[in-house]
This record gives sequence, C-alpha cells and structure tokens, in this order.
Amino acid sequence: MKKYLYRIPESFLRTLWEEQFFLQFELVTTDGRSVCVLDSGKPNSDSGPDFLGASVIIGGVTFRGDVEFHNDVAAWKRHRHHTDKRYNATILHVVVFGDEEVFPTRSAANRAIPLVSLSRVLPFIAEQFENRRNVKKNSTLLCAEKNLALESPLIESWLTKLALQRMEMKIRRFSERMKFLAEEKIRKRTSQIHEPLNQFGIIVDEELPEEIPREQSFISLKDFRKKALWEQVLYEGIFETLGYSKNKKPFLQLAQGVPLEMIREFLEDAASSRNETECVRCIEAVCVYISGLLPSDSAEQNEVRYIAQCRTIGTTISEKFRFQKLSALDWQFFRLHPENFPTIRIAGGSRIVARLLKFDVLRVLISFCKDTMKNSNEKLRQLESLFIVSADGFWKTQYRFGSASGVPLKTFVGKERARDIVLNVVFPLCLLYARTFKDVALRKEVLALYSLLSHSADNAITKKIRQQLVYEKFPFRTAMYQQGAIQLYNYFCADAKCNECEIGKRVF
Repeated sequence: MKKYLYRIPESFLRTLWEEQFFLQFELVTTDGRSVCVLDSGKPNSDSGPDFLGASVIIGGVTFRGDVEFHNDVAAWKRHRHHTDKRYNATILHVVVFGDEEVFPTRSAANRAIPLVSLSRVLPFIAEQFENRRNVKKNSTLLCAEKNLALESPLIESWLTKLALQRMEMKIRRFSERMKFLAEEKIRKRTSQIHEPLNQFGIIVDEELPEEIPREQSFISLKDFRKKALWEQVLYEGIFETLGYSKNKKPFLQLAQGVPLEMIREFLEDAASSRNETECVRCIEAVCVYISGLLPSDSAEQNEVRYIAQCRTIGTTISEKFRFQKLSALDWQFFRLHPENFPTIRIAGGSRIVARLLKFDVLRVLISFCKDTMKNSNEKLRQLESLFIVSADGFWKTQYRFGSASGVPLKTFVGKERARDIVLNVVFPLCLLYARTFKDVALRKEVLALYSLLSHSADNAITKKIRQQLVYEKFPFRTAMYQQGAIQLYNYFCADAKCNECEIGKRVF
C-alpha cells in the first residue's frame, strides 16, 4: 500500500464529511458497532464541535447530536474537549488514527463517545487529498486563454458578486461572535456565576454564507445595544488582522483572553487611564505578559527594566482576574519580516486599544462612514488614520527580545495594515450594525466605500486571476475586485468547480 508521509488536514476531513464522501464505505466504531450517517449536520463556524445537529445510526440506534474530527485520537484530550461542556452533545468522534484503549473519548459529563478510525480508508482519503492539492498547485486556471473572448462587464459583475459574498462571510462571523458574547453575559447575569470568558480562539476555515448555521437565540435587540459588545468584537477583529496569516490565532486568543472590559477596569483601579502614556505602557505590559513572549531574564540593561515592568504589571492584573496565558511556542517569527514580528504588532495593538478606551471609536467609525459632507477618498483616509500607529517606546528600537533593530522603526502599524483593518473589520462590523439597527444610509455608504477602497499588493491568488482572467480588460485597482478574485479561486478554481462558475459556464 502506498505510504503517505503528510498529515491529512482536519479541514479536509470536514469537507469530505460534508460532501458525504464516507457514505461509500462501511464505517465501524472501534468497539465494532456499524455506523450509518443519515444527516452530516451543519458546519460550525464558531468554537465547539465541527458539525452540529447530525443524525447517525450507531449499532442500530439513531443518535442526533454533534460530530468532531481530529487527525489523531489524542487531540481530544490535547484540546481539552474532555473538560469542555460545549462537547457534551457530541455523538461521534472521527479520527484518522487512534486507539480508544489508549485514549478513550469521554465528554465533560464522563460519557463515552463512539469513536470511528478512518485508518482503513486512508488510501482513498489521501488520494482525494492529493488530487485536490494538485489542482490547487496548478499554476494555470482551467479556463485560461479560453476566457479571452469574455467581455469585461461579465467578469466585473461576477467578481463583484463574489466580493459581496466574501464580505457577507465576514459579517456572519462577527454576528455569531456577537451572539455568543451577548448570550454569555445573559447566562452570567441569570446564574450569578462569575467565570472567565471561554477561550474563543479556534479559527475555522471560512464557509460560504449559505453554509453558515443560523441558530435560534434567546437574545433581543436590546442586548445588541450594549456598546461594550461591539467594542469587544472590534478589538478582537483588529488583533486578529494584526496577526497576518501566521499569527491570527494567538492574536485572537490574546484579545479574547484579555477582554476590553477587563483592561478598562484594571486601568481605572490603577488610575492609569488619567495619563495617555501611562495607559499605553500598562496595556502593552499586560499584552506582552499574557502573550507568553516575556523572557525570564536578559543581559541587556534596557530589556531588564522592561521585563521587570511587564512582569510587575502582569502579576498585578493576574491577581485580580483569571486568564490563560499563551506560550511563546504559540507565536511564529519564522519567515516574517521583522516589522511584522508579533512583538511589534502587540506594541501597535496596545496603542490602538488605548484609542478604543479613550474615544467612542465605534461612533467615530459610523460617523466617518455616514458623513455626506466629505468625499469617499477623504472618508477612507480618515478611517485608515485611526489605525496607523507611529513607533515609540521600547519597541521602536527592538524587533524582539534579544534582537535590536538596526534602524529605529517609523511605525508599528502602517498604512497597508490599517487598510486591511478597515477592509476586514470596520466594513463588516459597520454593515452588521446597519443590518441590526436597520440603518439603510450606513449600509449604502459602507458598500460605496468598499467599492472604492484601493487594492493591496497582489498575492499569489490575485496575481493569478488578474493575469489569467482579467488580463487588460479593466483596471484591477480596488480591494473589492481582489476580494472577489480570492473568493473565485478558493471556492471555484481551486476545486475545479467550473460548472458552477459564471465564467466556467460560458467557456466550457
């Protein structure tokens, strides 16, 4: 049998489950019970089990509940699912490799959860994975050159529609997070049990809008009027965007592990909010301390002072609040430009947090977007300026602990990253606000700004679409077209779904 040396991504297993790929096989639990899938359930866009509300016949008995996927069975305990009540409704644990006798799967309620190992069908799974991976690696679009005769209005229209789909995905993700935070506040208020916020750091693959589950909720419009909810989601979105692709998860965990309300309360108790410089110093110290990047000691005198300061402030806040520190191993520095190191972005994020606490930033963002006295370019400049951060303090001359910068940094967060925050956080959050409170004018203005926001530098995907589909038909100058190109490639080109693509239907 062919030997596969790579791991099968869990996201790929979830795709196969959703596509009902496993129906062709006779699945059996590790204790010998037959498994028949009636309904694969809905993919979960939040933390918790991968699929919700599945129907599965196990050993002749029909179960309805959740399904979780892992590459190896030990991940159940490694991810602490056995202590997480969100996994109590799990009816099936599906893994590639695993021995239940060594790593039994049990819920927080100590219920045994049936386990299915896919090792027997691994060659078929790996073959599917290789086929799709080869399609993604293919440097040429299947419709390349065949699409030369297509008129630009068709391409522009299709990319615009896909760009709006991609924006909808961002809106829905923020919406689900808002619901989670609102429901958590209600549960705490009604139970009078004060616990730390659950870690909400699992970043799932994006799904198409129609595939994101819409769950029944007991929250009202009144709950959504709480400004603190919107500020927290804004804060989390900003930090996640600062993490780029390699550090999105730890940045999101950092923002969720140290909520904005906690920082505000800590600063008020420490009387640090009275002085802006002192406020920034405290926020930065807290973030660095909780990030797990703080070394135990240093040979550099300026680092010794800074480390002591962060440890003192971090210890003080840890005595008041319960939170989970991250590990230095959670962060990636490899193959990053030093200006993009997480240490530099934490410094920039700390200063943005200080702005969130000092100003009513959500109101300012909405005001900027709706201001009819300014033209769109001026609005975009104002929005970006809120997130551009000049370098100062300890990190102006340091890239990371033990590594000084040869030339002092000018910014912690530059214009390009500020533009990304506007695109990926400000626009979807303002659109969610407009949808929630039926603000038609706000929605209209934000969509107009979205269509005009200048594009970022090409990545591999947008360059491919521009060179092999757009050619010179129209200027590829806006972020909206770039977002549409990414959506097109990820959901159509990469999986060769040409028969579902408006362009593929025309050329094949």
